[in-house]
Amino acid sequence: MACSGDDDFITLKLITLWQSEEVQQEIEFLKRMNEVSDYCVSAIGSPASFHSDEGTWLLMPYLNGGDFYQLLKTCIKAKGCRDPNYNFNDWDKISGGISNAMVLAYFHQVVQGVAALHSSGIIHTDLKLENTMLSCRGGKCFASVIDLGLGCEPNVTGSCKTGGTPGYIAPEIWKGRGMSSPMRDVWSLGVMLYLVAYPRSPPFLADWRSTIHYDPRKDDAIGFTHRTPHHLDILITKMLEPDPRRRATIADVLSMLKVLIKHNLAAPPEVMSMIEEKPIDRGATLPVPKCLFGKLDYDVGDQPFQREMCMDDVTEAEGVMRCGVCVGCNPCCKCRVLRHGEKVKEHFRQRRCQ
Repeated sequence: MACSGDDDFITLKLITLWQSEEVQQEIEFLKRMNEVSDYCVSAIGSPASFHSDEGTWLLMPYLNGGDFYQLLKTCIKAKGCRDPNYNFNDWDKISGGISNAMVLAYFHQVVQGVAALHSSGIIHTDLKLENTMLSCRGGKCFASVIDLGLGCEPNVTGSCKTGGTPGYIAPEIWKGRGMSSPMRDVWSLGVMLYLVAYPRSPPFLADWRSTIHYDPRKDDAIGFTHRTPHHLDILITKMLEPDPRRRATIADVLSMLKVLIKHNLAAPPEVMSMIEEKPIDRGATLPVPKCLFGKLDYDVGDQPFQREMCMDDVTEAEGVMRCGVCVGCNPCCKCRVLRHGEKVKEHFRQRRCQ
C-alpha cells in the first residue's frame, strides 16, 4: 500500500478475529515494540490499527525481501551451495552479493530482534525460518523477526504455554517445563542456524519426539564425532544444549556470531557495518509517512497514553526529566491529548519526534 504518493510503503495486515484475546495481545505487543528495534516487527502509524466490517487492520513496516525459508531455497537451488558432500552450506556460491558472512550478519540482526523482544518482556515462542524476513531498500537489506501471535509475557502468570512449531520447540517445553524462560527462543534460533549452516536438516525436525533425546555432540552433521569442530559447530552446539540452564544466552550468541563474522569469515567492511552500526545508521528506519498520523479529537479519559492519541504535532520536549532520567536514549517528545475535556501534555520517548 502506498501512502499519498510517497515513496515509502507500509504493510496492512487484516485480522478477522480481532476480538479474541490472542489477537488483542498480538496487537498490544506490536504497539509495544514500536521504535524499539528495526530488527523486530512492530506497529506503526497513528492510529496503528483501525476497525472495519472485514476486521481489524494493522499498520506495519513494509518487508519486501522474502523470508529466511525462501532464502534457504535459493541456496538449495544454487549449484554448490547446499551440497551433502561438504560440511557446511556455501553461500558464497550464490550470485547477487550473498555470502557466508552476510547470511550470518542477517542472522545476527534476527538475534538482535529477539533480544529486543526479551528486553521488552516478551518471549516469541514461535521462531522459525518463515518468521524472519528481509527488507531491502536502495540496494541494502536488513532482517527482522515477524509474527508475534504466539508471544507471551514471562512475568504474567499463565501467559506462556506449550506452543510453537514442532521441530523448533525446545525439549524442556515438550517435557512441560521452562514455559516462561527465554531459553526456549535460543533453542529455536539454534534450529534456524542449523538449517542455515548445514546441508541437511536436524534429525528431530521431522519427528519432534526425538527432540527430547537429542544430543548435539552425537550429531554427525555438527561434526564432534568425526572431525575437529568449527567455531560455527561450537555455537550451534551451545544453542542446542538440551539443558536450558547450560544453553547459550542471547548475549553469548551475539558475541560468538560477531567473532565468527569478523575473524573466521574475514567479513568485508560493508558486512561488518551490518552488525556494528545501529539500524538507523543503515537507513533501516524510515520516517512514517505523515499521512498516517491522523489527528484525533476524542476524549481519551483515563486511558493509558499511547502515541496515536496525540491530537496535534509531536515535538521535542525541553528537558528529559519529564520522560524520566535517561542516558543515551531517544529524545523526549511531547504532544497534547484530550482528557476529560482538557488538552493536556503527554511526554514519551521516540526515535524521532517528528
